[in-house]
Amino acid sequence: MSSRGYNVAIVVVAMAIVVVVGYPYAKPYLDDVRTATTAVDPTQTARHPAQFDGLYKTGRALGAATDVGVNYARYGELLANMATEYEIANDKVTDRVDRDVLGGYGRALSAYRVAGELWSMKIRSDRSARTDLIPLLEDEHVVVSLNRVNGDIESELQRLWRDGRIRLEAANGRVNTK
Repeated sequence: MSSRGYNVAIVVVAMAIVVVVGYPYAKPYLDDVRTATTAVDPTQTARHPAQFDGLYKTGRALGAATDVGVNYARYGELLANMATEYEIANDKVTDRVDRDVLGGYGRALSAYRVAGELWSMKIRSDRSARTDLIPLLEDEHVVVSLNRVNGDIESELQRLWRDGRIRLEAANGRVNTK
């Protein structure tokens, strides 16, 4: 056998070893590439629900607190806990379906964050919105004009808590906690 043929045989054997040994590790990524051209079913449950345990629990605590009544300081703690768990889950999640479930939690967190900002405005008796908050407020359909919040802040708070709760329940419904 010539040296060129020998080199080609070594490369082929090496490639076969890489494929056989590496396939189990690459399979989740290959599955994601395969499904990348299709939309994620919004009712599909999370593939790796354990990654959402902390987020599920902190979200439930925040939702329950807003249902029964909570003071501003405790609300801030619960919101910070949920934001922390969201970031932890964001670092862990790689699967496309799980990323979609995480997006549901992100939408709930957004509503709760904006509600917290509005509550802060209500406590300060100041309707002025910081310029960095205006896009967030508008994303949650809070009417802002001339850097001031229009409408009743209390009713906006209630609406945002209701929206956050609905979004949270939708995300929780996709996480099988058994």
